Amino acid sequence: MTLKDCTKDELIFVIERLKFYELTVGDYYIQRALFDVEERRNARLLEKSKLLLDYAHKKLQERNNLLAPYEGCRYIDIPDSVLEKAGAAEKEYLTATEKWNKLMGIS
Repeated sequence: MTLKDCTKDELIFVIERLKFYELTVGDYYIQRALFDVEERRNARLLEKSKLLLDYAHKKLQERNNLLAPYEGCRYIDIPDSVLEKAGAAEKEYLTATEKWNKLMGIS
């Protein structure tokens, strides 16, 4: 990572971090500050991914709970309203997992 890769907010963070490190000669402290920026980016990425996974899990559980009373039944015996709700929950689950895959760089 270089300074050119940083956003405005991240550059401000680098400057504040350099003050924290009591800047001396050499670029060791700049590299250290850039590492801190990268660490912050990763922490935000992990937080977003956790939120997406939690949401996906919730929707999958919702679908499973809707269909659980009909386990072993024929598909035709499940009420349409239940199938619609379960289908909507599954669609939201799939959307969340697609977003998570994109966020994590998985194709």
